[in-house]
Amino acid sequence: MNGTANARAIEAVITAKMSFDFASASGVFSGAHMQSFGGTVATKLPELGHLPQYNKARGFGADELHLLPDIIDYYRESDLAAAIEVWEDDVNEEVATALRDVGLHPRDHLVTLHAPLPGSTRSHTVEVRETESDEEYLDILFAGYEVRREQAHFRSMLTIEHTTAELRRYLAFVEGTPAAAGALFMRAGTGLLAGAATIPQLRAKGCQSALIGRRMADAASAGCDLVVVTAAEDSPSHINLRRQFRTTHRRTVWR
Repeated sequence: MNGTANARAIEAVITAKMSFDFASASGVFSGAHMQSFGGTVATKLPELGHLPQYNKARGFGADELHLLPDIIDYYRESDLAAAIEVWEDDVNEEVATALRDVGLHPRDHLVTLHAPLPGSTRSHTVEVRETESDEEYLDILFAGYEVRREQAHFRSMLTIEHTTAELRRYLAFVEGTPAAAGALFMRAGTGLLAGAATIPQLRAKGCQSALIGRRMADAASAGCDLVVVTAAEDSPSHINLRRQFRTTHRRTVWR
């Protein structure tokens, strides 16, 4: 499988998770919607219109240039500004010019990474436990993301994302205290590390490395041969992930 085909196969797992999430979100948020434009998958959530991760079109390229006006209108009809994510192998002068012509510019630089399985290591200082408790898991997740109680819409969407069918959830403990949360979604032999956060006062103690190791081990035991994860390029998360993961491809959000 070549690099582009591999990237698209990996992104398909991310899209599958997103499909579950937006199907659930449509029952909570009146504006939640997901639609395909050729090979581009667009989502919108006007109730959280300030967060591009919920309001962008992913996988745009030359094959979708004729659909660009439709994508712009899709967001405009909900009073949203379009955000369009282009994968590095799909960037060319024609695509860049078309996006600039509608007022979009490259803003956010993201990366998708992957690691073959097996290949993880277990932490000897941080205990990781799988949990089925929504309350315990979400309390740590919200604290890790520093989401305030008054951010009701954001808390609701995070709850949807972290109660997806088939999702496995984990807590990391430091000296018996719950310190971090992380999730694992699996599809077609690939595991997706689907979000993780550590509460501020217990960061830099190896919780995320321990969560990564446990999820990789469980994905391998479940028959996966690959795990994938996304991050903002050159963020602390990305720097940490480089130790075990290889870059699948880079993605730029134009908005």
